[in-house]
Amino acid sequence: MIDDQQITTRNGTACCMMDKITVQQAKRYVKAMRETADSVQAVLRMASRLLPELFGGLRPAEVIHAAVAEVLTVIKALHFVMQEVVLPKFSVLSTEPPVEREASVFDEYDEENGYNELDAINVWDTCLENIEAVTQAAIKIMRQSYTDTMKEELMPLLEHLRWEIDHQPEQKGG
Repeated sequence: MIDDQQITTRNGTACCMMDKITVQQAKRYVKAMRETADSVQAVLRMASRLLPELFGGLRPAEVIHAAVAEVLTVIKALHFVMQEVVLPKFSVLSTEPPVEREASVFDEYDEENGYNELDAINVWDTCLENIEAVTQAAIKIMRQSYTDTMKEELMPLLEHLRWEIDHQPEQKGG
């Protein structure tokens, strides 16, 4: 998938396995993205809160004092993994084909006049709802506590839930 990422601090090197994102880490990432403004400072503040959790044992102060290039590389890798690998994996849970949005000749006019319906849909709220739904399904199917479910790796959990959906016995109507 993607190489492990490292941040060098005064206390040594901290390492993060990007292919081992837990449900809790994904949830915190989505919450942070939902709250983060579109500024570099906001993204760096978000990273100083998120990276310590991903790197286990790394303190926020160490992130702030680490080499900027390393921190930005890790942030970029985190965004790639979450947005291009993990979050699209939620689509495997749906039995419906994805809905394609067709372009319209009025799209440009609508955009100029503030009628863009896509702005009304907050992608991060939808992602958070999906993570919550997966969490509740995992608790029910796997009979785990909420705490244990939050510690599960998200990718294998999504694959297991998809298997459960595919192998669910047909319910017979009366």
